[in-house]
Amino acid sequence: MVHAAASELRVHVGPVSAFLEEDERTVVKVGDREVLVLAVRGRLFAIGNRCTHLPAQLRRGHVLPESFEINCPVHMGRYSLMTGEATELPCETPLPKYAVEVVDGELYVFVPDTPLDPPRADLQSHAAGSGRPAGLHTNKEAK
Repeated sequence: MVHAAASELRVHVGPVSAFLEEDERTVVKVGDREVLVLAVRGRLFAIGNRCTHLPAQLRRGHVLPESFEINCPVHMGRYSLMTGEATELPCETPLPKYAVEVVDGELYVFVPDTPLDPPRADLQSHAAGSGRPAGLHTNKEAK
C-alpha cells in the first residue's frame, strides 16, 4: 500500500476496472495539474498530460506498448511511462510521474500538494484559446 506523504494528495480516480482496457486514457485535473492515467500491458501509469516541449496533450499521443513509452502527438518526441523521462528529441525535460494505488478495486493517484512551476511565457501563446475542458476527460472525448 502506498501512503501519501505530507505534501501529497491521494486522489480517487475511479474503479480500476475502468482503466485496465488497453488504450483507455483518462485525464484527472488536480489543481493546476493534468494527470494522464492509462494502462499498458496490464500495468497502470500516471504521468503529466502536457508535453514539456510544447503544451500538447499526451492523451492523444501514440503509446508504444513494447517499450512502455508515449509519443507527443505534435512532434513525436517520446517519454517513458515508467519514469517520465524524455527518451526522444525534441523532448528533453521529464514529465511529472505519479504513484498509483489500487485499494478494494478503486484506483488512486498521489499528486504533490504544491503548485507546478509557472508556465513559460513562450508556451502560453500555444495554449491560449484552446477551449480545452477542465476536470476529468477520457480519450473518447478527444476523438
